[in-house]
Amino acid sequence: MSNLRIIYNNIADKASSVTASTTAGSLTVANLKTDIKGQVHRSTGTNVTYTLQWTTSQDISAVVIPACNLTETATIRVQAWDAVSAGVLLLDTGTNLACPGLNVTSSDFSTSINASLFGFGAASKAYSWFNLTSGVKLLQIDIVDTGNPAGYIDCARLIVGNYWSPSHNASFGASISLEDSSTVVRTDAGGISVNRAPFLETMTFEFNWLLESDRKELDRITKLSGSFKPILISLLPDWNDASVIQSSTIYGVRKLSPFSILPSVWQNSITIESW
Repeated sequence: MSNLRIIYNNIADKASSVTASTTAGSLTVANLKTDIKGQVHRSTGTNVTYTLQWTTSQDISAVVIPACNLTETATIRVQAWDAVSAGVLLLDTGTNLACPGLNVTSSDFSTSINASLFGFGAASKAYSWFNLTSGVKLLQIDIVDTGNPAGYIDCARLIVGNYWSPSHNASFGASISLEDSSTVVRTDAGGISVNRAPFLETMTFEFNWLLESDRKELDRITKLSGSFKPILISLLPDWNDASVIQSSTIYGVRKLSPFSILPSVWQNSITIESW
């Protein structure tokens, strides 16, 4: 089983150009660079191609969309070249399922899923993990979801970058929870009134065996992201149950925690709250 993966440097935000093959109205591709879950890029149909360019060479090993309305049959293909004019093909992942293992569908919400439901547990997480590819200046992401009931694709964020994994994985006993911020009020007549509010995902896990090199990198990640800049964590990136991969992939902010010193190794606990 692969160790957990963390993306803390989102180079999609540093791209000199990000374009989409189709755009519906004012829901432009610029929304892919914001951390507002309800702001999305919307395509005009059930397929879309995102193209990113950089003026300098980039290292890439992952593409993740942490909130979208893709169904479990949607596919993703990632290709990369060494020049903005295409040049040499460095990567072609082929066509793969984008977000298998979804636990909710449009029928669960009695309406087609879109950005208005992302904060209420209806967002799916699409991903493509691959071997480190260096020298990238042009990236193309093809998404197809022919059977999407909405008739279009909503994507709230685009994360592209190189992921970091520790030498020793997180310890057993990680916790994943879904907090409902809705409030329940009992009326004078004895009935119940529910004020529905968004859901919040949280995940907590511990490193009981951190080598010095991993402690340094985790400390660096903490200083670069702190609790103000969201990061992407996939706790179980290749678990044999795709629904577990969905629930253990979180984009959000982490709570700072101290390192504990043991002979020759270090310990650290991480809690991350979803955006």
